[in-house]
Amino acid sequence: MPACLCVRRGMSVEVRAAKIADLWKHMTWLDEHIDGDGFLTGDHLTLADLTWFPTFVFMEFLLPRVFGWDDILNQDKYFPNIHRCYTAMKQHPAMDATRTDIWEYWEDMEKAGQFEPIIEETKLSPSHKWLYTDVTDAYLRLQYSSADRNSSCVN
Repeated sequence: MPACLCVRRGMSVEVRAAKIADLWKHMTWLDEHIDGDGFLTGDHLTLADLTWFPTFVFMEFLLPRVFGWDDILNQDKYFPNIHRCYTAMKQHPAMDATRTDIWEYWEDMEKAGQFEPIIEETKLSPSHKWLYTDVTDAYLRLQYSSADRNSSCVN
């Protein structure tokens, strides 16, 4: 049996493009379903906030740098409810410290060249959609095979 050579980028271009589309779709859904006054589900931090917060930090860092998105979390143009909640989360001292830790880690990864292959991949794959500004686009881009969805190695 041939050895599996893992691709450095970790997933195929098709899967990455589909995951970016799926991210926009889920952000759209979340923004429409937030029922909290200051946080995701109420006026105080809950497990929902603690769960989403690291992902928000990751998106805040990565999406503008790698995929050319606007800073979607720090303005209310795209997701006003998420923006409001994320702003409230960052005001909490423990959350702010967590954001700093996560941000510094991604800065180190960026300096080490972690994202360069992905940035090049997006430049070399103009047929794939990397930038989202319209909700309807995400739903049209979610077509990819289940084989591609689970593929991260080539034989």
